[in-house]
Amino acid sequence: MSAEAIPTAAPPWAIKVWADDRNVYAEVPSVNSPCVIAYAYTEGGLARMLALLGAKHTADGGGEPYLRPPVVAKALLKDGLTQKDLDSAREALASLGLIKGLVK
Repeated sequence: MSAEAIPTAAPPWAIKVWADDRNVYAEVPSVNSPCVIAYAYTEGGLARMLALLGAKHTADGGGEPYLRPPVVAKALLKDGLTQKDLDSAREALASLGLIKGLVK
């Protein structure tokens, strides 16, 4: 099996956000190096942070919602099943009308 672990599940346009008792911080990419922006830990500061996150997602995320990559259970992987196998099974069950789903 040639599985590969990824360092993060975050999408490529994600930015790091953290807080302390006084501020909410965001690390955003810039031309030379990452830039840390601080907003007051208030409703106004959080609103400005959410606006920043929304703008970053719209600009770099293409406006598409982030969909978590599918995860195949370890027991199924051990039996040799892949995500493609699961998708095929889902399509077959949907075409038979046993489950609701997209049918190609």
